[in-house]
Amino acid sequence: MAQTTWTGSDQAKGVLLDDVQDNDTELYATKTEVENARNGEASLLAKQEVQDTAILAAQGGTSSLISATDTTNGFLLAKLPKGANITVTQGNTGGNETLTFSFELLDANINAADYEIKRAKFKDVSEVVSILGDLAGGTDDIDLEAGNVVSATVSTATQTITISNWPTSGNFGAALIYLTNGGSQQVNHPADRWPQGKAPVLTASGVDVLLYTSIDGGATVDGYYRLDLKAAV
Repeated sequence: MAQTTWTGSDQAKGVLLDDVQDNDTELYATKTEVENARNGEASLLAKQEVQDTAILAAQGGTSSLISATDTTNGFLLAKLPKGANITVTQGNTGGNETLTFSFELLDANINAADYEIKRAKFKDVSEVVSILGDLAGGTDDIDLEAGNVVSATVSTATQTITISNWPTSGNFGAALIYLTNGGSQQVNHPADRWPQGKAPVLTASGVDVLLYTSIDGGATVDGYYRLDLKAAV
């Protein structure tokens, strides 16, 4: 705030008036700056509160305020892209519109593309069975991408079994085969090693269970078996 030294009544009046006007201008400018700062802070807080409310509402599956100025009926709902299994319901159309999100998860096939799923707890699960039916001799491949559990029947000629699409080295992969009448023909297995180095003698008329595993991408395949499954007596 400026200060002035003066002498004489006329000069004093003029200088005093100038000082008062300068001081009033400075005080008004300072007051305006303070008010603007407060208004700006309040506006920012209000916007943040709206954003926080919208986030919490979306997480909780409830409605959230989207716009306080929109006057076009259905504007938000028409512009919002929606994905599969997501339902969006608009409320108070043409006013302070709200949107309610409903999610339906895990009701369709999911391809994890070989990514890890950690700390999962599963309940009421099953595995797809790939039914090959009568192999009729020759070479038949078990594609692990089609399923890790297989049922098949040996019937008329020498049968060679191969396995494709093993997980990459460092990951465990397995194929479980319910093989009917495997001992009726010669069967060439995909296994490189068996317990005690002994391949199974399959059942000519009955069901055997064969398990093939690998941890090196199929470079080495280990075989296990349970023969001639029958009902308990």
